[in-house]
Amino acid sequence: MSALVVELSQLKHELEEMTALVSQKEAEIALLKAQLAKAQMEGPGSAEVSELKAKNEELLAQIAEL
Repeated sequence: MSALVVELSQLKHELEEMTALVSQKEAEIALLKAQLAKAQMEGPGSAEVSELKAKNEELLAQIAEL
């Protein structure tokens, strides 16, 4: 009987550890989903678009000077 109590205690401890691990992974998943949603809102290549817009503004300024 004593061995069963010890085993039950160990299983409860393992269950607590697994529950904590699942909670941690769920938090990581939520963070990754938020990052993905943000990236999708910004659109593909948003850094490239910003770069091209800046270059375009420079060229327009040069044209205006000419």
